[in-house]
Amino acid sequence: MRYDAFISYRHSEPDMFVAKRVHKGLETFKVPRTVAKKYGKKKIKRVFRDQEELPIGSDLGDNISKALEESEYLLVICSPRTPESYWVQKEIDTFIQLHDREHILAILIEGEPADSFPPQLLTDDAGNPVEPLAADVRGSSHREIARKLKTELMRLVAPILHCSYDDLKQRHRERRMRKMLLAASVVAVLGVAFGAYSAYNNAIISENYKAKQVNQSKYLAKTALELLEEGDRQTAALVALEALPSEKSDRPFVPAAQYALSRTLNTYDTGNVIGMDRSLKHELPVREFAFNLAGDKLISKDSGSSVYVWNVEDGELLAKIPPEIGENGYVIDPTGQFLCEDYIIICSEDKIICYDFSGAVVWSATLSERTVYCELDKERNVLACISGEVLTFVDAVTGEKLVEVPNTQEYSFSGAYAFNADGSRFAVSHIKSFAEEGEPGLFSVYDFAGGKLQTYETKASFLTELGFTADGSPIAVSHDHVDYKKHPDADSWTGYVEKLDRETGEVLWTREFDFLLFDLDTAGATLKTRKYTDDATGVTYDEVLLSIDRTAYTWDAMTGETLAEIRVTGGIKEFLVAKNSRFGYLAESNGTIDIVDMNTGSNYSSAAIETGKNLMGVSLQNGVLVLRVYASPDLTLMKYHEGAGLEEVETFEGKVDDMYYSPEETYYAVSTPLDSQYEKFSFYRTEDNTFVSEWNRQEGGYYAACAFMDEETFVYIDTAGIISFVDIATGVADTMQLYEDAYSMECDLNEAGTLALILGRDSGNVHSDTFRIIDLQKRQIVISGGEGEDIIAGVIAEDGSRAYCNTRNNGICIIDGVTGQMTPLNREEYRMVKGTEAQRAMAVSRDGTLLAVSCVDGVLRVLDTRTLSTVAEIPFAGANRRFIRFSEDSTELMLQGDDYYFRVYNLEQQQFTHIESEQYYEISKAIVDEGTGTISLVTSAEMIILDGKSYEKLAGAEKGVAYLPASGAVFCKYSYTLYRFPYMTLEMLLAEAEEEFAGKTLSQLERIQYNVE
Repeated sequence: MRYDAFISYRHSEPDMFVAKRVHKGLETFKVPRTVAKKYGKKKIKRVFRDQEELPIGSDLGDNISKALEESEYLLVICSPRTPESYWVQKEIDTFIQLHDREHILAILIEGEPADSFPPQLLTDDAGNPVEPLAADVRGSSHREIARKLKTELMRLVAPILHCSYDDLKQRHRERRMRKMLLAASVVAVLGVAFGAYSAYNNAIISENYKAKQVNQSKYLAKTALELLEEGDRQTAALVALEALPSEKSDRPFVPAAQYALSRTLNTYDTGNVIGMDRSLKHELPVREFAFNLAGDKLISKDSGSSVYVWNVEDGELLAKIPPEIGENGYVIDPTGQFLCEDYIIICSEDKIICYDFSGAVVWSATLSERTVYCELDKERNVLACISGEVLTFVDAVTGEKLVEVPNTQEYSFSGAYAFNADGSRFAVSHIKSFAEEGEPGLFSVYDFAGGKLQTYETKASFLTELGFTADGSPIAVSHDHVDYKKHPDADSWTGYVEKLDRETGEVLWTREFDFLLFDLDTAGATLKTRKYTDDATGVTYDEVLLSIDRTAYTWDAMTGETLAEIRVTGGIKEFLVAKNSRFGYLAESNGTIDIVDMNTGSNYSSAAIETGKNLMGVSLQNGVLVLRVYASPDLTLMKYHEGAGLEEVETFEGKVDDMYYSPEETYYAVSTPLDSQYEKFSFYRTEDNTFVSEWNRQEGGYYAACAFMDEETFVYIDTAGIISFVDIATGVADTMQLYEDAYSMECDLNEAGTLALILGRDSGNVHSDTFRIIDLQKRQIVISGGEGEDIIAGVIAEDGSRAYCNTRNNGICIIDGVTGQMTPLNREEYRMVKGTEAQRAMAVSRDGTLLAVSCVDGVLRVLDTRTLSTVAEIPFAGANRRFIRFSEDSTELMLQGDDYYFRVYNLEQQQFTHIESEQYYEISKAIVDEGTGTISLVTSAEMIILDGKSYEKLAGAEKGVAYLPASGAVFCKYSYTLYRFPYMTLEMLLAEAEEEFAGKTLSQLERIQYNVE
């Protein structure tokens, strides 16, 4: 046999912890010399433990099947979760087929044997009950389990060594005794006197150390999330890893650390929302940056004039060129820096130098005049250098001077310039330093083909932007020089956009705009032109676009007609437009990047990107957004991320509304709207996402409640009193009409989806006046009553033995599920709040012994339904929004009220034991899974997966709609599309982090900075 043992286990904690310990313990077990001599086996050589979890329903991989065939023993880690594990069952069945049952050993880590052992281990081949050989390592903590494993490990080692447990235990004890006797002879006297005191101190030290580790892990997790929000995703991930247990650290597990790592890995991102990705760290604050033509590299310059080149994909620094020092000892600040293919072009006042990424000079060129401005035509690699009296054009690849063009006007060249679309013409402004108000301005256009410089006149003397329309006509933005002496009270000024005839210089059209003079948030004017055809409509747009201060404009390039005018609250620091679509991006100084329709003026405020930064510059290319922040030495990169294992399930005709799944997770249903009242439900098989059927609801009232009743039937209850039972296999529904006349309905289902409390309301009456309890499995009315009681809201116990309702006249009433008798509680303090979502103002515990009621005095009262005594009075602001949910064991209450903070109240301790520091969106439902020990909170904007013991976040999925724990699947929606992800366990997250950040570590400075010990 190649392997002495094969370890089979479910990939979740604490199963993985034990599997790792058993693996290490077996391979490092020191066989006593006498045992090795007697039985002939000196050590356990090889143990197989698969670290990759198999998808549900898949076949065993070749490597696993081969390992099972070549393993002498099968070791099964057993907990109450093990019998639910599809692939553990498959490994056991495969091993039995290849070998036998006698070579299977069990390790009990949690629960009782009857609940934790897979059925194959509880019977022999004839079906007779048996008791498998098992090591019992059950404990309340990892530390206790590890301690028990040290002794129980010999129960596993003995059969593998083909020796008896007693023999092995005896020899092992003798070896330990020999070592201990030698030590004991030296310290015996001191040990007796000091032992108890030392043990006590060690326990206290250990407990304090563990508490310190927990607190530090929580601090590191918080720091990781802060770093992520700032934009440094890599450092955030490395800090989160430091907060988690590892082979090098005995740090205890803290859910917040797993949540932080999950966030940094973009675990459940669908690729539709942009998020923080990288932080490119410079030595000094960044002053300028730009993409190369392909958009895969960035060039930047800091305030110390050092030039950097970065790889956009992974943030790697490809090159750094230090500043040149002049003869006077001062730094020579470049007038421009560009990326040309794989070379760096740096322009200064009197020369151009081309470097490769190693810093070696490729070529250099001397300029005849003092250069002030530079521009690169990236597509044609032509560099324009502008001095006051000469335009110099240089081939950026070879360094060859292409042409020098002298200024033909008395006014110097200035800082407004642009190439046209095909690079055949170049426009540059002239400056009139002392121009009078109303005096025209000048700019020149050099035509490379004709070799001539043509001059144009503008309405105002000061030119800020130049460009060319699609037909080659020049566009100029100008305004008069501001004379503050003549206009001391002026706070705004008028600017002009003009289109001129390229041949004659005639003004074809002019548009005016206003801009502020004293707004510190104001950025200069930005001019854009574009021509494209809309794929959806076939309409061609030829446009001139301008941003100034807080306004962006769109004009028809041919006619000058105003198409759109968009105003935002903050000063526009950057104006970006898509070349081939209607969209534009307005980056405001307050950190908001507005996504706007530049053809209609619509501002998609719900889709705005909130960076939380004081923006000074923004650029976007290939889906990568780069942010320059005031006084920051970092450039922040934002990208669209896709979580590991992302799978697109379906794109529907309507937007995805909600999702439901069957009790055994065999099927799931996706609801999408048909119109304003009716829905369509699409049913899928969970195992492989195959479509099964669909049901279009096209009659009846509005939604009241729906759920999977079992693995075959989906039930839908509407406000018209119709219950539809949908056969999942066919999509055909049988209906049950509850009333002869049209009624409006309110409904509460038990968690199993088998019982419903229906509150009927006559269409001519504003109050509910009947109730009915429906057995959905039998499709019959169990009991009815309540006529004339004006019932407002109600809930049903899980077993249907009781229901509770709020009536207008008698307040809270108890409904007997057998007789239908309504008994008023007659407790004035239990007057229930009557706001929106009235049915959520009550909750009943799973065992039916407790009733929670949100009362009008701002108190949530908990009633013992057996004694009718109040067991808790909890402050609860729930006038309008309420979420109330008992824990499975009825000892705790999960709450969310009007303030949106999620709280947990412990009824035994009579106090809040968890209050979330951040507000959650409105919680619609909570799903508790005892197998994984998790709680899934589905909110209006995201799904949050909590640790069931601490209620701390383990994971968060934006637009998440469901977590199927047995299938290990997380589902998210985005608009019309449903996506599926594998649920990322801690082990999977660690593997993902290792793959993405392989070899990356925190520097010593970062460890000190973030208090990593």
